[in-house]
Parts: sequence; C-alpha cells; structure tokens
Amino acid sequence: MWGNNMISIILLTSNDLVLTRQCLNHIRKYAEEPYELIVVTNGSDSEILKYLQEQEDIQLITNSEDQGIARGFNQGTGVASGQYILFMTCYSLLTKNCLSSMLGCLEGQDHAAMVGPVSNDVSGHQRISIPYKDLSNMDDFVRQNRSQNMGSNKQVFRLLSHCLLVKKEVIEDLGGFDERFGRGP
Repeated sequence: MWGNNMISIILLTSNDLVLTRQCLNHIRKYAEEPYELIVVTNGSDSEILKYLQEQEDIQLITNSEDQGIARGFNQGTGVASGQYILFMTCYSLLTKNCLSSMLGCLEGQDHAAMVGPVSNDVSGHQRISIPYKDLSNMDDFVRQNRSQNMGSNKQVFRLLSHCLLVKKEVIEDLGGFDERFGRGP
C-alpha cells in the first residue's frame, strides 16, 4: 500500500481551531512524501472536535482532558504505520520541501535517528530570525532560506518536539516519549 518512505504525521492539537485548520492545510499542501495523518486532541472543545470529525483523511484520537505532549505523541505512535514519524504540534507549519528535506537528511546520515527543522519561535540551535511579520511573506522567505542553506545540516544533542521527524524503530526502541514530565509547556 505505502512505499518504504511512508511517514506517519502525528499532529497534537489544542483548543485553537484557527491554528489547527491552518496547520492541517499546510500539511495537505506541502507534505510531498506519502503520509498518513493522525490527529490527537488534548481536551479540545466541541467546535474543534466537530471540525476534526468531518475530516476524512485523518485518524482521530480524542482525549477529553489534556494528557500532555508525551502521552499524546505516544498514543499516535501506537497506531502509526509509517517507517518514519513526524511529530508536530498545531503551533508549527509545514512549508514547501520541509518534509522531503528532513527525510533526505535523516536517510543521508547513517547515525542520525531524528531530525528537526529550523524555526522562528523556538530556542537553541533550531532558532532562526525571520524578516517578515505576516504569513503571506513566509513562502518567499522559505524559498530564499532553502536556496541559501540547501543541504546544510548540523549535529545537535537536543531537538524540540514542535516538529520532529524520527525513525519509527528508534522511538519504539526508546519506549516512546517519557510521560513523567506531565503536560509540558
């Protein structure tokens, strides 16, 4: 059914319908690789649940209360069938070529177990500055940034879970995300 590179995208949602809809639209527009879409709600309100239940291309896991990032991602992993898993929160937007670039980096580095993109709203090595104030300018910036940094990668010892591509066998070997940390930020 799926190719060897099928990716399970696990999206953790919050109570923000606008962000959730925007994130799903970006996934559908920019995920170039074969994927399945698993959405985990964490105490989402009825408006978001109704919207998600109407989406025919997702597997929906519903938590009536906020179970936290780790548990939500672990629930999604439990039903994921892809060789790779992209963990995302609804605060992240997939951009053009982002997923294929992350996959290429992961497959091109023998000892890499996971990879994460740069972003404007994170800490550490993944943080970059952006010159635009409005999302309508994002695509131009992404195109320019990709052109300037094509093929660049950096080994780091910390990646954030806002958008994280992991080999499924690695997350299974680790026993999933550590749920002792609770709900997280």
